[in-house]
Amino acid sequence: MKRLLIIDDDASVVNWLSEALQEEGYLVSTELSAPRALQRLGEERFDLVISDIEMPELRGLELLRSLTATRPEQLVLLITAFGSIDLAMESVRAGAVDFLAKPFRIEALVLAIERALRERQLRREVVRLREAV
Repeated sequence: MKRLLIIDDDASVVNWLSEALQEEGYLVSTELSAPRALQRLGEERFDLVISDIEMPELRGLELLRSLTATRPEQLVLLITAFGSIDLAMESVRAGAVDFLAKPFRIEALVLAIERALRERQLRREVVRLREAV
C-alpha cells in the first residue's frame, strides 16, 4: 500500500482528498501546516507528498525546495487554487513531479499519482538493470 502525505492549510480540502484517496487504496496521512509536515518528513517516509502551494507559514514551493535539498528522491505533487502556466513551470523546474490547479477531479489526481509512482519505479528498474550489467 502506497503512503501519501497531504499538506494543505484548508481542513476541508485535506479531508476531501484524504477520504477520496483512501477509497482508492492509498494509506493517507495529513498535515495542516507545512512546517509540521517538514518535521514529519524528517521522521517518516512517504511514497508521495501532495502539497498546496499557498499556505500561510511556508509556501509549497519553499517546502518543495527544502525537501529537494535534503531528500531529492522524495516525490512531490503541488496543487493550488491560484494556478498559472508560469507557476506550473516554476513548480516543475523546482522538482515537482506534477502540478494541478484547483478545482480538479479526483480522477485527475489519481492519474497524476499513478504516473509519478510508475515513473519512479521505472527509474529504479533502470538503475537496477544498469548495476546488474
